[in-house]
Amino acid sequence: MSCPIHERSPTLYLISRWVLYPIFSGLFRMKVEGRENIPDGAAILAPNHTSYMDPPVVAYAAWPRRCFFMGKAPLFQIPLLRWYIRRAGCFPVHQNTADRQALRTALEVLQHGELLIMFPEGTRSGDGYLLEPQSGVALLAKMSGAPAVPTAVIGTREILPADPRLPRWHRLQVVFGEPMHYQQFAEQYESDRQARDAFSRELMRRIGEMMESRGYPAFRPATAQPSAQ
Repeated sequence: MSCPIHERSPTLYLISRWVLYPIFSGLFRMKVEGRENIPDGAAILAPNHTSYMDPPVVAYAAWPRRCFFMGKAPLFQIPLLRWYIRRAGCFPVHQNTADRQALRTALEVLQHGELLIMFPEGTRSGDGYLLEPQSGVALLAKMSGAPAVPTAVIGTREILPADPRLPRWHRLQVVFGEPMHYQQFAEQYESDRQARDAFSRELMRRIGEMMESRGYPAFRPATAQPSAQ
């Protein structure tokens, strides 16, 4: 499988942005904070995940930088959709497995100095509260040396929820936090496992703080059970 860098169409990417402009900026009055925290080179944008809207919303917010992101493998079995998402910067990942090809592709994207959107939770949260992080972002940050940018996405769950609730209007907001470097954690812990766990926990803590400081609940009450989609 070729790297999506060679398939992404700048023209299609630009057209998609202008198609989304009246929806995101007009209808949902999207607000972006902290865009200056996105490094000039390679970086992993690490957002919370509650809706299928999240990848295009984060990519839209990161403009003028263009992003790559992973998509569920079944999406690539639909011919027209496969044609579009490949040219929009998406590449497949097989969930619930150790997908080495997806990891290699993600590394190649970062080695080319590009932006990669990767959800640290690994799946959508059905109730909007943050889930326990998976190790994927920490692993990529370690292997690539690229910083991870904690990213808070607010409003997508209300507009296009993962659970059976009816959608409703909500203002969109994306906040990019200060970049995190894996090496700083590797120097503090004796084992790689401890460093990855600490990196992942701190990443989610920063995302949650950005959400809650803007009035959006992030941390699940102790009595509530996690809900993933």
